[in-house]
Amino acid sequence: MSTVLFALLATLAVVMTDLHDRAFPQSIGAHATVSIDVSASSMDDDEVFAELGALSDDLGLGLVKVAPDLSGDQSGRVFVVVGERGPGVSAAPLFNDGTAQIRGSEALASSYASGQYLVTGDTARVAGLREWLDREAITARWTDDTTAGTLRALVVQQSFGVTVLAAISLLGEVDDALAQNPGLVEDLESIGSSVSVETGLPCDDQPDRALVRIIYTSGDQRRQIDTLLQQDTFGVPAQVIQQ
Repeated sequence: MSTVLFALLATLAVVMTDLHDRAFPQSIGAHATVSIDVSASSMDDDEVFAELGALSDDLGLGLVKVAPDLSGDQSGRVFVVVGERGPGVSAAPLFNDGTAQIRGSEALASSYASGQYLVTGDTARVAGLREWLDREAITARWTDDTTAGTLRALVVQQSFGVTVLAAISLLGEVDDALAQNPGLVEDLESIGSSVSVETGLPCDDQPDRALVRIIYTSGDQRRQIDTLLQQDTFGVPAQVIQQ
């Protein structure tokens, strides 16, 4: 059971790192996010962008708007600098999710001001932005890059819950397969003291999969393992690894 728990924790660590970087992209220094709704404000979108850009530059906030990438399969994101001063890079490598382009404020033309923004600069003076949003009747929902903020950002993403449930299910399936085939486990481990059978994850880029991992050290052990697996199986994927 401890092996299953360790594998599950490893899975969750990869998933949380991935989703944390989606919420707060580390390559551009995102420290907070704010989602705004300007529908109740008397300002139009262009006026909001102009004021946000000026505030961002004056306060050193480095505001960027998160926008869909309309090129390719349209599943990615781009970051649009709201003012004149942004993260200072032209692209943002994302953990396990490619690279997002960073575009200038001209890309905001004909865009809606409502949406999600990232604070990539100094958060010490973010109170000035909060006050302006309140004054202009712009609804804002803030999330800071803290432990609590990260958890809030994660739980609202459906993919987080789906991946966790899938990982638990798959790891449990492999654990059951080992429990239901004690003879095969015993035969494999009797090949040598350095041979072990455990629940594992196939690789870092597929954290939502699980399989039986068989570890060995010598070529002779590998041949005996292959012979046994030709005669019997666990009924789930197996990976044979030399250490």
